[in-house]
Amino acid sequence: MPRWLSPSKQKVLKAVLQGSVLLPYHAASETASSLARANTFRFATAYSSNPQLSSAVVECITSVKSQLGPSRHPHFCQLLVTSDAYGSHIEYAPSFVQECLSSKENAPPVLMGGAVQGLLTNRSRNVAGVSLFAAHMPGVELMPFHVKGPSLPELTPGQWDSLVQSSHAASSSANNVAAVLLSEPHFVQVDELISRIQGVVPCPLVGGVAQPNAWGENPWGGKRSLRGALFLGNRTYHDGAVGCFMHGPIQMDALCDQGCRPVGQAATVTSSHGGTILQLDHQTALLVVRQMFQSLSDRDRDMQIQIGVDTLGDGRNFVARNISSFNPSDQSVQVAVADVPEGSVVQLHVRDPHWARHNILKQMQRYSSRLPEEVRSNPQQLGSLLYSCVTLAHEEEQMLQDALPKSAFQGAQFQGEFGPVPGGAQTKSFLHSYSSSFGLLRQAL
Repeated sequence: MPRWLSPSKQKVLKAVLQGSVLLPYHAASETASSLARANTFRFATAYSSNPQLSSAVVECITSVKSQLGPSRHPHFCQLLVTSDAYGSHIEYAPSFVQECLSSKENAPPVLMGGAVQGLLTNRSRNVAGVSLFAAHMPGVELMPFHVKGPSLPELTPGQWDSLVQSSHAASSSANNVAAVLLSEPHFVQVDELISRIQGVVPCPLVGGVAQPNAWGENPWGGKRSLRGALFLGNRTYHDGAVGCFMHGPIQMDALCDQGCRPVGQAATVTSSHGGTILQLDHQTALLVVRQMFQSLSDRDRDMQIQIGVDTLGDGRNFVARNISSFNPSDQSVQVAVADVPEGSVVQLHVRDPHWARHNILKQMQRYSSRLPEEVRSNPQQLGSLLYSCVTLAHEEEQMLQDALPKSAFQGAQFQGEFGPVPGGAQTKSFLHSYSSSFGLLRQAL
């Protein structure tokens, strides 16, 4: 048993792993037919605020093992840890989980995750502690990866072949593709990475940007690290991104709300350089943006302004970006983070919390109503992942749990969120800000 556990925790954990401990197993909620199906997906999630990291991990593992039942081993786990609660000790978290979930009968699950600012749990925000999401997904091939740049992940030729063929084929209950991605906060090329991945493998992709300053105070002296912490397998990384492709009888529904609405007139970018817009509709960009702003109502002008960029040029796939600066000398407008190629359509957007809450609730209710009866009757067959901006207060975790009660829910606050454009293609994700991105996992039926 792991040496980092106290004797009492070792005894409990050993019993959990051997399946002999009498834990409160929630079998009453299962139907006889679902128990008979050995290939049925099952999801579980757990949270612990224990100030000792090893104890928090044991508590989470004990809970998810109880929820999954003695015959279901987790194949995939997402581990989220608040950096302020554990400091530099967080680097041991993934190896703790891997060691606890390894046995003679079962290989350790594919594990990914990272350090976050706060957890979303029990209808509360910015909670400190450890959160573990566990998925029993028989028949799903998992392909984890770590990248340091925007190049495609290093997978085997056979893996790439299967991903490409399945993602370009007609929808199938046996061979679907989905992906989860987490990046370090200084990995500025993550949007390019997402674009390349989905250019080759068009599939739903969700995730977020981890918390900076994840390592706490340096115990050996010197400056505090500004880096984030990413987990993959039993290792912790401070650079690039980690992710996992899921291939097989899986259905991921990716939903995203940017928390803002379009206002005013749209314009086409007729001259640009990188993220600098020089001309809109063949006029100086600053002049046009001023005209857009002046045309807004007093209420809209009082809200936080962003600029929506649709690089496809059809005026339906806006990604809201911050306006970082104006240059009076050439009358240009600088857009944060992203390039704005010529031919893009832009339109002002305003951050409207009331509108955002209404839109999220509508999306959740619509999604819940369209779920198969098999999943609605057995909510443990639905895994709900939420990647929420640290500045939001949309109560989206409450809306999700109200619309999908008893589903396995894990949520946390991130520095940026990956997901599709609201109403856009599921297979085209972007780096968002001030958004709520949902990844809803279930068995393809």
